[in-house]
Amino acid sequence: MAIDFPSSPSTGDYFTSDVGVRYKWDGDKWISVAGSGTATITVADASPSNPESGQLWWDETDAEATAYMYYTDANSSQWIPLTPAGASVNYDRVLVTDDAASQSMISPLTTTGKITAANFETSGYIRGPASFTIDPASHGDNTGLLIVEGNLQVKGTTTTIDSITLTVTDKNIVVAKDAANKAAADGAGLTVDCGSDTDATILYDATNNQWDFNNAITSTGAATFAGLMKSGSAQVEVASTATNNLYGGNSYFGGTGDSSGNANASILNTGAATFAGSGFFHGRLDVTADSTTASSGNYISLYDNGSIGIRKNSGVNDIAFSIFDQSNTTTSITQAGDATFAGDLTVTGTSIFNGGLAEKVNVKTQLAGANACAITDGNVILTTSNEAGNTYPNITGVHSVLSSGEGFSVTVALKVNGSGTINGFYIDSVAQTIEWSGGSAPSAGSAGYDVFTFSAFKTGSGTTDYVVFGAATNYD
Repeated sequence: MAIDFPSSPSTGDYFTSDVGVRYKWDGDKWISVAGSGTATITVADASPSNPESGQLWWDETDAEATAYMYYTDANSSQWIPLTPAGASVNYDRVLVTDDAASQSMISPLTTTGKITAANFETSGYIRGPASFTIDPASHGDNTGLLIVEGNLQVKGTTTTIDSITLTVTDKNIVVAKDAANKAAADGAGLTVDCGSDTDATILYDATNNQWDFNNAITSTGAATFAGLMKSGSAQVEVASTATNNLYGGNSYFGGTGDSSGNANASILNTGAATFAGSGFFHGRLDVTADSTTASSGNYISLYDNGSIGIRKNSGVNDIAFSIFDQSNTTTSITQAGDATFAGDLTVTGTSIFNGGLAEKVNVKTQLAGANACAITDGNVILTTSNEAGNTYPNITGVHSVLSSGEGFSVTVALKVNGSGTINGFYIDSVAQTIEWSGGSAPSAGSAGYDVFTFSAFKTGSGTTDYVVFGAATNYD
């Protein structure tokens, strides 16, 4: 109900309403006062027991939030509403005036019930008990939506989120913030609580400056590594399917090695390993087999007339090619089919041919005018027409590849008719002295073939540092 305040009051004037509420004019507005004490209002769902005249009560069960005052007149005592039915009241503050101190203040509002308001605004802070709950409607069922329209800073030591779905708009999540250095951030990362099983973790290892996964990593797409992809004592495994492949530009498989120089890391392949391009092995390439037959053991296989090339990129031209048995002792090469060497084959031990040995034959019409005979064209030379005069073979491609103490043999089958024979021997266009069997050069046969054999031994570095032995036999 409306209160009819006096018009044109002076500062300090008092006025008592029809319901007994006393007011004081502060020069700007009328302020509710209660003598020399402080006014309090009880907020509860039931009226206070043993009330005193002038006591205030706010019924929290009333949808209109009605305030009451306990009033005593000559006939009775009763709670009288301060707001008529159907009216609304706005309480933006509870103001208490202390007449004795001549000052007004905002009094704390204490209640065991609830305060209902459309909006609540404070210029300070909101404090609560040790366990403080904010519960959006509907209440008590962990539903509703709490919106913080600004930044949120939590200064406690633990932040627990019990929600089922966590959505973060930020593109980057920072952990170990304000760490002084890498060592201070050691162990930062992500842990999945797996209950009774071992937790799954992705943790930062500051010592090695790397991420450590304690479980396997599976990728359904491509995985690109700008640096090295390392596997310690574990394996790099590619699933056994027809379409799975391990591709790489430069792929390194290594380890610190043991005292015998054996690498700790290996490429283990239970099927075929195909290198479509170049494969570089800076350590050892071991092909293990549990059977001597290619059909049941592991082996290096060549397809479509392929070949294995061994090249030394720098240094001397010679390449040491060794085959070892289980005890790292050099052993033999067993070849069931043909073995072709396009270049030189140097054997430092004993060469044993258990089968036949076929040599390449350099066939010429005549030796005269075609004296140059490359050693790579064969150590056997055969002419098909009679020689018109004396001639000689010039064996080329020898001096630069032979070392002192090494040698070679050549057989020349020369077709003759008594008019010409061999009376000289050249190595890379340099004439050599021949030690003939019988002490002198043989004469030409009258018909058929004169077959000459020459054995040359290098004794120094000079072009004539050779000892050459020659012999001839006529076959008519």
